[in-house]
Amino acid sequence: MKELDSKEKQFEEQMKEFQSKREEFEEQVKDIKTKEEELESKKKHFEGRWNEIESKEKQFEGRWNEIESKEKKFKVKVKELELKEKQFEGQVKEFESKLNKYDGQLKRPEPRKKYIEKEKES
Repeated sequence: MKELDSKEKQFEEQMKEFQSKREEFEEQVKDIKTKEEELESKKKHFEGRWNEIESKEKQFEGRWNEIESKEKKFKVKVKELELKEKQFEGQVKEFESKLNKYDGQLKRPEPRKKYIEKEKES
């Protein structure tokens, strides 16, 4: 009987120890699940941030392409304006040439009286 009592007590001790270890294990499992949930939450957060960054990158690329396109159009306009400026300068020179020629034709001969007076003086 004593032996049976002793074994029963030993068994109960082992059961308590087992129960204690089981509770400790369950606590560890809860901790792991909590950490897992935290990691999953952080993962979702970073995935969201990553998607946001990718979206901003696409927007940036779109704006960059738009700027490059506007720059090309601007360069074309500059070349057009430079060509028009050269044409305008040519027209101005042509006009000045005609004006000089016209000015030369407009010079009237001196009035006869002045011409005669000069002749007498010389």
